[in-house]
Amino acid sequence: MEQNGQAMISKFFSSLIILFIKFYQIFFSPLLGVNCRFYPTCSVYSIEALKKYGFLKGIILSSKRLLSCHPFGSYGFKPLDQAEVPLIKKISSKIMQIERKNELYKNLPESSSKYNEDKDRTTIHLGLYLDGNIVSGLTLIKKKIKDSDPPSFQVRGMFTKTKFLNRGYGSILINYAKDEVIKSNDLIFWCNSRIKAVNFYKKNGFVEKGNFFLIKNIGLHKKLIFKR
Repeated sequence: MEQNGQAMISKFFSSLIILFIKFYQIFFSPLLGVNCRFYPTCSVYSIEALKKYGFLKGIILSSKRLLSCHPFGSYGFKPLDQAEVPLIKKISSKIMQIERKNELYKNLPESSSKYNEDKDRTTIHLGLYLDGNIVSGLTLIKKKIKDSDPPSFQVRGMFTKTKFLNRGYGSILINYAKDEVIKSNDLIFWCNSRIKAVNFYKKNGFVEKGNFFLIKNIGLHKKLIFKR
């Protein structure tokens, strides 16, 4: 009963605020002209937020929107439920080494995060970004498993930051690497995967090769291969 009462109170105040906003839209907004920095406008956004989240959260979201909009906020399309669109781009070896150290080699020497091939002309470092922040990354090193193989790239130092795990960003990145970066019909990708990542690679088309082996100070690994 108490929860129902709180919900009714929240709905009442939300409806009251929405009424004031609509009053503003009808009588005041036309006099001010088009002055909102975002689309949908702050008033439309506020109504959506109040309807969807109730009074308290709706007011918080609306206030944040107003503060970012006036008087010096950025411009652009910014709806209530804006989808996070990942951006994948090549990054420097220095950025990659910093991220590797933070995500993969926290308790190991600085040298562990630096690969001999990092600055080779054929090495590619890729980062997946959300809202300007890197959340996943990998390095492609041109290296054959054996001399008779066709062109081959080792996937190495792949990471996804903890708060973004199990949301598909790693798969987006690895498939981008396979489909967009290296455009060839005769190609092998391979990696030495940590135990906890084996299923991730299998899910993305890699096949296990051989038995587990130990890499000192890191743990058990298994080789996996992807062939077009």
